[in-house]
Amino acid sequence: MKLFLIITLALTLLSGCAQPLNSNATSVRVTNNPDVVKQCVFKGQVKATSNWGGFAAQGVAQESIYNSLRNEAVKIGGNTVFANPQVGMGGAYALGEAYDCKLVN
Repeated sequence: MKLFLIITLALTLLSGCAQPLNSNATSVRVTNNPDVVKQCVFKGQVKATSNWGGFAAQGVAQESIYNSLRNEAVKIGGNTVFANPQVGMGGAYALGEAYDCKLVN
């Protein structure tokens, strides 16, 4: 029971450690479907890394990656990111492409 409480407390604390999402990036979406960005305007490459990893912190790593991709995309005028983030025991990484899909969607 003590171990369960310790793990729950650790996960609760870790959940607040993800890369924060900037307020102007909340509407940026991330997709791994190339059809979504087919008619969009390419704005540039975006990348994100997170050192969070391991069994307990994979969710934190994934959230950090998605938030970083969204933050980077909005900086260069994108509202959609085409990427396929890789999350594992050693952390997470994503190289993506930012697009402006305002006229399409």
